[in-house]
Amino acid sequence: MLTNNGIDPGSEAGYVFGEKWHCFVQNATQDNGEILDVYRAGYASKQTWPQEDRFLMEHCDSFIEAAHQSFLKKGETDGDK
Repeated sequence: MLTNNGIDPGSEAGYVFGEKWHCFVQNATQDNGEILDVYRAGYASKQTWPQEDRFLMEHCDSFIEAAHQSFLKKGETDGDK
């Protein structure tokens, strides 16, 4: 796991993960607002998730978000060239 190995979300490995996460979310939701709403509702009720699922998400969530933001920012920068 990248977080356990001290990988910075802004590193190349973090960028690659952020890109993969972005593609996963796009493929899973097909930019369908209803599917995105279901995802958001499920995440908002994470207190009802099994403890081990909640632990995993809480452990990884900040890295996922930071890596995804790194991917989006680099994409914006690359697009300006």
